[in-house]
Amino acid sequence: MAGTGGSRSAAGTGAGGPRGTWLVFAAVVLIAFNLRTAVLGFVPVLDVIGDDLGYGTAAAGVLATIPTLVFGVMALAGPVLFRVAGGEMMLAASAAAMTVGIVLRSFAHDVWQLGLTFAIAMAGIGIANAVLVPVIKQYYAHRLGLMNGLYLSMMQIGPIAAPVIVAVMIERDAGWRLATGVWAIPAVLALAAWAVQVVVVRRWDRDPATGPIEQLTPEPRIRFGLLLRSRLAWGITGLFSMNALMTYTLQAQLPGLLTDAGFTLTFATTMLSIFAVLGTVGSLIGPAVTARLARPYMLVASLVTSILIGLLGLLLAPAAAPVLWVVLIGVGLNNFPVALTLMNLRSRTRAGAAGLSGFGQGVGYLVASVGPLGIGLARSVSHGWLLPVVLLMLTVPVSLVCGWLATRPRMIEDELPSGPAR
Repeated sequence: MAGTGGSRSAAGTGAGGPRGTWLVFAAVVLIAFNLRTAVLGFVPVLDVIGDDLGYGTAAAGVLATIPTLVFGVMALAGPVLFRVAGGEMMLAASAAAMTVGIVLRSFAHDVWQLGLTFAIAMAGIGIANAVLVPVIKQYYAHRLGLMNGLYLSMMQIGPIAAPVIVAVMIERDAGWRLATGVWAIPAVLALAAWAVQVVVVRRWDRDPATGPIEQLTPEPRIRFGLLLRSRLAWGITGLFSMNALMTYTLQAQLPGLLTDAGFTLTFATTMLSIFAVLGTVGSLIGPAVTARLARPYMLVASLVTSILIGLLGLLLAPAAAPVLWVVLIGVGLNNFPVALTLMNLRSRTRAGAAGLSGFGQGVGYLVASVGPLGIGLARSVSHGWLLPVVLLMLTVPVSLVCGWLATRPRMIEDELPSGPAR
């Protein structure tokens, strides 16, 4: 049944079963594409919207923090929602929330309506962030590297395309409402795909030849208290948190650092696109490489070292080779797909993947929400970039320690009270 916590792997990958079909493949691609478009197709034009609705930079700053805060809260709720309603139903619900939020946001008449509708859309994305990981494990347990790479790459395409499309539409007098509302179209397509899959799953579960599988192979409940005591869970969570904090902070602060170093705003904002391009490439390669390595710690350490070198370059000689420093940091930020892939690789069951995904992304996005504000405050207090960059460097040792814990050849189910001791 859709809402039970039992294993569906037999049904999901069995020959002739309705799962793992082209419909599922298309549904995964569509929902993944939507995971950033509602953000990057909106946040870059907050000032333009503010001119129309009459709010200032302070309100724009608050609106910009909504995504990570809501992502964190909804990700923590993800494992419970997954267990109660099932992955397919929750992904359909997440696409519905995205659609409703984006459409209503286009009709907002004040900052309060704008914030509320934005939060609704972000809640949909937050659910999908957490639930998509165990759903991919359910349908593609034998191709985790490939499918993780595919869905993470689709996530990165949105940040490349959305800001450009929105900017062009506004420049051509389409207005911010149409320019930001157009992203409801891919959300509707994702909703349709997952709604059909919900029907397929319910028919499959009613089949007496396949329905009892879930009851015969019940999955363990990965309780929140277990995750709090798990070194593996904290390792993956710490690695994801530090990477997310670095990513969201640099998206907000890198243009200011480069313009203070004497570069134009156009050049500085162009450097942000390098992150998106490198993220797309890394999302294609990183999950497959991670899946092939028994313990991918050297991969994690190499990426963290790349970030450190890039930060040192920006701090000590920003004008000497700015593109090189940004590329090094962008390469290092590909611990994001590594951490998400480990959530599947370090679990045997959908429940385990859901627990690691919800805990890791929930805590991770909440930590990330502190980054832009904290580093911005450090810059204001110190009147320079030394303190902010040094604070960002503190993520390096944390990432190295957490990466060591996250890459140990151990499964989260092994840390259950009844799990095998290792």
